Amino acid sequence: MRFVGVDLGWKMDQPKANGTGICQLDRSGRVELASVVTADQEILDIVQKAGEAWVGIDASLSVQNERGLRPCERRLRDEGIKVLPTNRTFLRKFGGSRGESLVDQLSELGYSLAQGTEKDGRFLFEVYPHGTLHLLSGGHRPDYKKGAGDKRAEAREAVIELVLGWEPSLEVPRVLLENEGKDKELEDILDAWICVACTYSHWLNGGRTTQMIGEEGDGYILLGCHRHE
Repeated sequence: MRFVGVDLGWKMDQPKANGTGICQLDRSGRVELASVVTADQEILDIVQKAGEAWVGIDASLSVQNERGLRPCERRLRDEGIKVLPTNRTFLRKFGGSRGESLVDQLSELGYSLAQGTEKDGRFLFEVYPHGTLHLLSGGHRPDYKKGAGDKRAEAREAVIELVLGWEPSLEVPRVLLENEGKDKELEDILDAWICVACTYSHWLNGGRTTQMIGEEGDGYILLGCHRHE
């Protein structure tokens, strides 16, 4: 059993080079991979090699609406979490719904969308790092995507501390600890690590440190949150 997090680049037609962060953990929370990739096939190859896994993807995996917000996004907004209005009109600006396309491709490897009652197996979860950090920080998410390089680095360190305080069994990717590289790539890897942290903690704690927001048929979003019973 493994866990994979994907901070998926939005652009579908000719994806941005190294625009997708990816992170893989084993069942003890140790990092097996932390990098950036470009093409869907690179993601598929990693997931296929992982075997049986829970895959958390920061992208819309089920989009039924032509305009406006999805039901799960309205729920997030009601909780004070900022969201973009994911819909088919919006996604056409990026060449289509890359998340849904990836779901279709992963289904050929035996993966299906999670509904919240999964045991071990091959499942896909839509995750949202911004929403997780909002909940874990009480609405005061460290802003690691704006400002000068040293400020962004400090904010990344604050995010790591926040996530480890929530799920201490996680190992941190070495590239984030060394803090060497381009800010954008480090941010994508950090987001991918938060993605995989959500699926791992959801599995490890049986849903007591996470919540699934949404409705059957319209899609769910998995978020990390403070422990509940």
